Amino acid sequence: EGQETGQTEAEGAGTEGSGQAAAGSAESELERQHRMINILNYYNSCILHRTDYTDVAKQLNVDAALLRELVSTTNTIKDDNMITVTVIYPTKEGAEILRAAVLEQLRAAQAQAVETYGAHELVIANEASSVVTDNSLTKWTNTRASEISALINTRKTLDKNLASGASAVPAATTVKIGKRDVVIASVKQGAVGLGAGLLGCAVLIALYLILAGKVLSGRELNRHFGLSKIACVPGKKFGTQKGLDRLAASIDSGYYNHPKRSVCLQVADAGLRAMLRPDAQIALVSDLPEEYVVKLAAEMNKTGKAGAGPRYFAVPCDKQTPESVEALDNCDAAVLVARAEASTYKGTGDVLDTVSLLGREVIGSIVLM
Repeated sequence: EGQETGQTEAEGAGTEGSGQAAAGSAESELERQHRMINILNYYNSCILHRTDYTDVAKQLNVDAALLRELVSTTNTIKDDNMITVTVIYPTKEGAEILRAAVLEQLRAAQAQAVETYGAHELVIANEASSVVTDNSLTKWTNTRASEISALINTRKTLDKNLASGASAVPAATTVKIGKRDVVIASVKQGAVGLGAGLLGCAVLIALYLILAGKVLSGRELNRHFGLSKIACVPGKKFGTQKGLDRLAASIDSGYYNHPKRSVCLQVADAGLRAMLRPDAQIALVSDLPEEYVVKLAAEMNKTGKAGAGPRYFAVPCDKQTPESVEALDNCDAAVLVARAEASTYKGTGDVLDTVSLLGREVIGSIVLM
C-alpha cells in the first residue's frame, strides 16, 4: 500500500533583472548572467537554509526540523533562470500551508537581494498542488529488510554449524571420515564463514557511513543542497582503490568531469574563469581540515594560466573568525569543497550557513572522491 502524500510545487522563484549598469556603460551579457546566477543562488539559499519554520511547525503540530527536510529545490539557472520549489507533506492541506509559508518568507527576502545584487523582479510563475501515491519507498524498505533478515538467518545457521562441527548426523549411524575429507570440509566451512563475516562487515560499515551522515556521492550532495556542480574529482589512486572505497567512487564515475583528476581541475578552472571576471578571487570553503583545502587551492592555482585566471584561497568556515570574515569580504565568490566519506551533511550545512551569514553565496561545489 503506498502512502498518499500531498505535493505542491511553486515553479517560480524566477527573476527578471533590470540590469543595473555601471556608470556610463551598459551591463554586458556575461555580467548580467553572473548577476542572475548570484540572485538565483541567493534565493535558493534562502529557501533551503534561512526559512524559519517555527510558526508553521506549531500550526501543523510537527517538528520544525522535519519540515525543513520536506522542502527541496531544483535550480535551472542556465536554462530559464528558474527555481522549482517542491513541498511534500502527508496531506494536501498541510503541503499548501507549508508552501505558503516558504513563499511568504522568500518574498520578504527580496529587499535584501535588491540591496545586495541590484534591482530585479521576483516572479512566482506557477503554483500547483497534487496528491501522489508513491509506494517505491515502501517497496525499497521491505526489500532491504528482507535482505538483512536473510543475512542474519544465514549467519545464525553458519554459526550453529561451525559450533556443532558438522551437520545433523543420526546418533546410531557410524561414519568413517578420512583426514582429507575433514580438511576439505573445514576449508569449505571456513571459507563460507569468512565470506559471511566480510559481507556482514561491509554491511555494518555501509550502515555506519549512512547513519553518521557522511557524504557518499557528489550527485546526492548537490541535489541535497541545491548546488551546481563545478567539478566531481576522482582521487589520485582511483584505479588502485579496493572494496568500499572503490564502490563509493564508482557511484560517481558517470558524474566526473573526466576520469583524470588533473583534467577535472582544469575543467573546473575554465568554467569558473568563464563565469567570473579574469582576476576574480575565489574562496574555497569546507568542513574538511584546513590543510586539505589549502592543498586543493594550490592545485587550482597551478592549473590556471599564470596571471590570466581566478585566484583560489582556502577560508576556514568551521567557525566565524575575524580572518574568515575579512577573507570572505575580499572574495568575489565562494565554492564549497567536500570529500566523500569525510565530509558530513551537517558539517557542510553549517559551512553554508556561516558563509551566508557573512554575506556571500556559494555558487557551486567541488567534490573530491
